Amino acid sequence: VREARAIFEETPTAQNRMRLASALLEIGQAEEAATHYESSLHGLFADDPEIRFGAARAYTQCQNFSAALRHLESLRSEKPDFRAEAVSLLLARCYAGTSRVAEARSEFQSAEVRFGTYEAKAEYAIWALAIGDQSTAQRLDADLEKMASRWNSLTRELNGEATRRYQAAKELAKRGL
Repeated sequence: VREARAIFEETPTAQNRMRLASALLEIGQAEEAATHYESSLHGLFADDPEIRFGAARAYTQCQNFSAALRHLESLRSEKPDFRAEAVSLLLARCYAGTSRVAEARSEFQSAEVRFGTYEAKAEYAIWALAIGDQSTAQRLDADLEKMASRWNSLTRELNGEATRRYQAAKELAKRGL
């Protein structure tokens, strides 16, 4: 972050601002990252899908789901093939965050069917646990266990973040939180 900030301060181009925003997002400074992403969405980069996606990720991390939805819904309608799985999962999380339960369920189901990845199933299971949908959570848990049992070390590493989030959600559900 320090290096990205220094480069941006020395040469405040849109690319350097995006690099800084990305670095900030990676270390959890989502609000500042969102500000930088929004500032990048002008002129030539007003419709850049990477910047809009970065802004949506940042807004999702700082729980400004309405702002994230603005970017995600326009991305989906204008560029439906752009990072389709990631956009779908963020959309589902944002719908959940704005209490649009039916839309969240529909988006999670769609992502599970369309992509079938560990991440799609884990995010859906996390949501199901959060709303107390035990039957969906149990079905997804069986799928996730089966998938994980066949992993090599690289696959385990690549799915590490989703696995940690899912395990944390299971622990919270066990404690009734």
